Amino acid sequence: MSKTDVDVLVAGAGPAGLAIALALATTDPEMMQRTAVVDPSGAWLARWHDRMARQGIEHLRSPSTHHPHPDPWSFIQHCAREGLPHVVRDGKELPSTAGFAHFTDSVIAEHALPDVMPSAVADFDVEPNGVKVNLTCGNTVSCRRLVIATGIGKPRIGENIPNHPRVRHAEAVDLRTPPPPGTRVVVVGGGLTAAHLVIGAAAAGLSVTLALRSKFRVRHFDVVPGWMGPKYLTGFTAEPNRSQRRMAVEEARGGGHLPPWARRALADLERSGVIEVLRKSPLVGVAAGTNGVRVLLGTAERWVDEVWLATGFDQSVEAHPILSQMAQRHPIPIHDGIPDLDEDLGWAGMPVHVVGAPAALVLGPTAGNLHGQRRGAFRIAKASVPNFEPDPDVARSLIIDRF
Repeated sequence: MSKTDVDVLVAGAGPAGLAIALALATTDPEMMQRTAVVDPSGAWLARWHDRMARQGIEHLRSPSTHHPHPDPWSFIQHCAREGLPHVVRDGKELPSTAGFAHFTDSVIAEHALPDVMPSAVADFDVEPNGVKVNLTCGNTVSCRRLVIATGIGKPRIGENIPNHPRVRHAEAVDLRTPPPPGTRVVVVGGGLTAAHLVIGAAAAGLSVTLALRSKFRVRHFDVVPGWMGPKYLTGFTAEPNRSQRRMAVEEARGGGHLPPWARRALADLERSGVIEVLRKSPLVGVAAGTNGVRVLLGTAERWVDEVWLATGFDQSVEAHPILSQMAQRHPIPIHDGIPDLDEDLGWAGMPVHVVGAPAALVLGPTAGNLHGQRRGAFRIAKASVPNFEPDPDVARSLIIDRF
């Protein structure tokens, strides 16, 4: 078992981990020599790129100013220099998936970010001078700070859903290799992931039914833009009651929503008879047989070949192996699954920080998206870099965090 000493160990090489590395690199380039990143994939954004490819996603939902780099305008400038087009949807310029990948590859190389170690955090102990981390590869890393940036949570399946190869969460569906044409598929969910699966499955000639718990809900982004600046965040950060903050987060996110373009695409497919849409038809039960799957959708029962669950992720502390371990060893208040972190996103004053959706009681409802991950990254940089001083333009774009 080997031992390595670093200042910061980032667990997770997705957009949140990349935002942290870039915040550190642009604030103090020498930090990259004292920063390590671990992720089971062994590569930056590997899971992100794979998900985009599997679900046939051609462009992001968020605006072009939302990305892991600290400078909000850097992606737009990069596209202008490289001649990379944006995608215009509903009058808004959105990053293409290919353009986003080109940009992130460029900034990773430009700032000489460390290679990702193909491993994960197995266990750790908080010590007087930092954190001793045991990795799944067998190595031990001693770090001054550990940052948990491990992604989108545990797939939400449902207690009444059997473990069967014909019943799959969206994370296990690959539209690049769809079932044969005519395969009967039920897609469960009302958000953008469900829309991507339905559109891709219909294009592949599958017989698709979309089952909604209630009805379609439409808005451009995952949260309304007021949550990305002082309009709503000022009141949120002034609210001392964490339970009230938790209610605000739930109300702001409120389950799956479709951007207008996706709603129109589904309406066109339904109107032309290519897909069937069952509204107010929650998935009540599934019974898997040898020749198919019997599903109960509300009060309707039918046999299909496959069930795809676009039902989101459980992002609670209890569903996260490392955070649940922290909650047992170092209890702090947990509000409906979200931990009550310090203002620097630390866990009870310890040098263990958490970014992404679990930081929502501090950062607000956008904590889990690209915008919130970048704000969280600057809190980590401020805690990690002596004499922290962000670029003035960047500080203005994140004025709510009072740099």
